[in-house]
Amino acid sequence: MHADFKEGLKAIEKAMQKHGHADEFPLVEEAFHFSKKAHEGQKRASGEPYFVHPLATATMIAGHGLDGTIISAALLHDTLEDTKTSKEELAEIFGREIACIVESLTKLDLLAFKSRKEQTTANIIRTIMASSKDLRVLIIKLFDKLHNLRTLKHLDRQRQKRIAADALLVYAPISHRLGIHSMKYEMEDLCFSTLEPAHYRKLRAEVTTLREKKRKEIRKAISCLEEKNHEIKWRFTEQIKSIYAIHSKIINRNLEPGNVNDALILGIIVRSEKECYDALWKLHSVFRPLPGKFKDYIAMPENSIYRALHTQVLGPSKKPLKVYIYSERMNDIGDNGVLALMRCKDSSQQLKRFEKMFSRMGKPDAKDSKEIAGTLNLDFHNRTMIAFTEKGEAIELPPDSTAIDFAYFKDGKKAEKASKAEINGRLLPLWTRLNSGDRIKLIYAKSPQVQISWLSLASSEKVRRNIEKSLHSYLKPKDGAGFVKFRIDSVDKHGQLMEQCRIMYRNGFNLETCISKVNSDRTTGYTEFLVKNTRNSNIDNAVKHLRKLKETIGLHVDYLK
Repeated sequence: MHADFKEGLKAIEKAMQKHGHADEFPLVEEAFHFSKKAHEGQKRASGEPYFVHPLATATMIAGHGLDGTIISAALLHDTLEDTKTSKEELAEIFGREIACIVESLTKLDLLAFKSRKEQTTANIIRTIMASSKDLRVLIIKLFDKLHNLRTLKHLDRQRQKRIAADALLVYAPISHRLGIHSMKYEMEDLCFSTLEPAHYRKLRAEVTTLREKKRKEIRKAISCLEEKNHEIKWRFTEQIKSIYAIHSKIINRNLEPGNVNDALILGIIVRSEKECYDALWKLHSVFRPLPGKFKDYIAMPENSIYRALHTQVLGPSKKPLKVYIYSERMNDIGDNGVLALMRCKDSSQQLKRFEKMFSRMGKPDAKDSKEIAGTLNLDFHNRTMIAFTEKGEAIELPPDSTAIDFAYFKDGKKAEKASKAEINGRLLPLWTRLNSGDRIKLIYAKSPQVQISWLSLASSEKVRRNIEKSLHSYLKPKDGAGFVKFRIDSVDKHGQLMEQCRIMYRNGFNLETCISKVNSDRTTGYTEFLVKNTRNSNIDNAVKHLRKLKETIGLHVDYLK
């Protein structure tokens, strides 16, 4: 047997013993030998035996303390796709439960699709839908993706970029949704370093320098806290964000790298929830808190799972210092999310909530990874705001959301009948911009109120797609011609929106709504026109002239009948 394979099996056995799953090791050992034999003779792009990949995936999962069933499924996850093994054979040897997990992880045949992009999109959707019934499918997929990202260097440059882009748009945000921040940060940096290697290296060097400076500040702060509070029994840690998260913050807030004050964060770990608030009081009695920088994620958990107190204070050198306060359990869940819950027998209800979350999303109607991210609410995972229903239920929203966004996130089926919103006791129109912490009561009419203008007022791709579906049903033109949606992806340039509008007007289109946005890279963006298709309009000529614009990167036309 390959020496590394033996070491891998020993590592899995050791992890299972540590976490109380030793009695399940015979099942895992059988899956190990079955998968190794099934993949015999197959090679990865690196030239290594293919079995290195499923073994690495299973070893990572075992390291998080998960049970023999998911570890076995991880070892077997490519057997249906890449070997002659059948589902019936897996079910007979390992049971139907494992066979069904492996089947859900098997990619759809490329021959059934027009392009690899279409196949990739279908496979992502398939995995997400399967996860609404069994979250273990998504967990294995995430670790499978993480190992593939770690070994991207063996692929050609084009494939590297395609895989990294999909992971950054879909899988890193999903790991955030599941609270697995350790995975999210690693994925983000692996993708960022692949997509923009020079920018990544430059920013990493700058952040490393910032962290060294902040580390000295943190050490001084710890000394001050211990000096003023001799009786404290806290454990101090350092928390870091990914280089990509810092990059996103720099872009979104138009900062210089030197002005980022959370390149390194002080963590204070205490013994209980009550001690978190005691620690906050003691911290604020030593260092002055900065106004508006306190967040209580214990009272209001992020993604229903992350709990901690976040604050910023003026540190010993009178510079902002970000501090997180949590218990040992909160710290474990903060790093590992649902993986920490899956280790506990009393977490089944919380895990079902996550499965229900994917179930509520429904089957995404998307053409690529970017649209999947928007449809599944993944496109704002680093920047969110919280608003409340009249009953106090917290709703997570994209930044700059209106009451229209709130209506769809609260209840997508009733949203189209929303007519007004009572925001903090005041009756206001649906296009009112919301602030984090607003309390909203929606007022519904008996008939649909959806309007074309809602498209330009919504902040989320998911909401806009739901509005489009409502428009199909309720706002068909009287002449029966239907609507047409143009989406133009382009390099951002002053004056190009005017030129695009001029082309649409010359070709007989009256614009019902127009959305124009710049992407987070600040160099590209997109424009969406929703127009009425009449006898006087010339779609082909409009497409021809829009494509001729030198800034145009891509153009897509949808007929909304």
